[in-house]
Amino acid sequence: MTMLDDARTRTDLAAPGPTVPAPIHAKPAAAVIARPAARAPEPTARRRWRFTLGRGTNPALRTIEEHARAQARAFCWAWLLFAMVGSVSGNVLHAWMTAPAALRLGAAVAAIFPPLLLLGATHLVALLISTRRRQYRVIDLVVLVVVMLGAIGVAVFAFTISFYALRDLMVLFGQGSNVAWRWPIAVDLSLIVSSLAMLSLTEARITRSMEAEANSESYDAPAGAEHGEPARPTARRLWWESIAAEVREELIDTRNIADLTPQRLGEILERMYDRSESDRGIRDYTRLRQKEVGAIREAADGVLARTPAADERQRSSAG
Repeated sequence: MTMLDDARTRTDLAAPGPTVPAPIHAKPAAAVIARPAARAPEPTARRRWRFTLGRGTNPALRTIEEHARAQARAFCWAWLLFAMVGSVSGNVLHAWMTAPAALRLGAAVAAIFPPLLLLGATHLVALLISTRRRQYRVIDLVVLVVVMLGAIGVAVFAFTISFYALRDLMVLFGQGSNVAWRWPIAVDLSLIVSSLAMLSLTEARITRSMEAEANSESYDAPAGAEHGEPARPTARRLWWESIAAEVREELIDTRNIADLTPQRLGEILERMYDRSESDRGIRDYTRLRQKEVGAIREAADGVLARTPAADERQRSSAG
């Protein structure tokens, strides 16, 4: 290193000048509270076909009802798998024991299909019922009816095939004819019941319209969001969920309302107030009775009257 470079280095490392005191009115650094970073929206493709499990997959964040619902779904899955294994095993064993030696393998493979067809047809009928719309075009209604009738027909024929196979298997095992026919009904009916119960316990999926509303940059503020209430779709949905938690706490003795999660009840309140949906529409959407819908609306009116936004509305109207 040359003398010139050494001099330049000493010049660059010169002592800093006097420290300028901070203004008196400036806030100390410790007093500045940083806002949490906004959570990035979840990709649409990831959540479009996902079943919601209440407050995520963390059991500590679920309510008692959400935890019970998750346990019921797990039990239905276990029961469904048990009934499925029993039905398939019985059909395969019957085919293996009764078919000629040269055809046993083919008969055993063919015996797998009736229980699978029964399960698929049951799922299809349940999904068509759970995803029904309020208004159908004539052609859509005709197609829906034809598909449902076809699925029911497939389920009936598959159940019949499995019924005779399991009944004959029980006869081969020494069961009396007056008892043997009860076995296939118990096994295959368990498959149907557990499948329907599991689908009925599944909460609504996120629809594309809700995703578009949540992710859109340009939006129209709801009518109730003029005085202090959140206007952004995501923030407003969370606000309705907080209102729903209070409404649910007041109506906790009503079983059908207590079974609703805050997210589900918040969606109902959003339909009531932001979309001005009628009580009949709410009943069709939720399967609640008129008395229960009226109780939700009355309790929500009381909760909304106690919110700061209600006080601001009163001051603005008085002014």
